[in-house]
Amino acid sequence: MKTIEYLDAVRDRHGLTSDNKLAALLEIDRPVVSSYRTGRRTLTQSDAAKVAESLEIDPTVVVADIQLERSKRPEEAAVWERAVEILKQATGPRA
Repeated sequence: MKTIEYLDAVRDRHGLTSDNKLAALLEIDRPVVSSYRTGRRTLTQSDAAKVAESLEIDPTVVVADIQLERSKRPEEAAVWERAVEILKQATGPRA
């Protein structure tokens, strides 16, 4: 999943109706959430951990997904894509 998909998943899981509420839940500044939404930024590792906690999934999966999203070269993306697959298998179906 990508940053925006993770943010949407947190909103859905917690029944949040705005990014203001999402920012409050994740303890992230609202402008940072906005920069994630617009694609100017991807989740930081610490924010990825907050997202993982709120979704009750292993944070390594979220961090690997974000590294995949950041990858600029196909060979880097292939490594992170494989890492995400392995982590999801290792951590179970909720990841």
